[in-house]
Amino acid sequence: WALRGREFRLDIAVPVGAKAKVVFPAGDQDSIRESSTPAKTARGVEFLSMSGNRPVFEVESGIYHFTTNYEG
Repeated sequence: WALRGREFRLDIAVPVGAKAKVVFPAGDQDSIRESSTPAKTARGVEFLSMSGNRPVFEVESGIYHFTTNYEG
């Protein structure tokens, strides 16, 4: 992950046959993007819930490039 100014970036690789739970430090499901697509509609990505003010997604195997604004 990286924080550049107010942009939070997270690059992950999930092995074939696995799934991963991804918890973002802040934001909402509408503010997170996977590549150039809203994460909630991206292929292989499913919004699960909010954990406090942290959005939680499940991702299938693959390579993902998430971005969101962070005002921590």
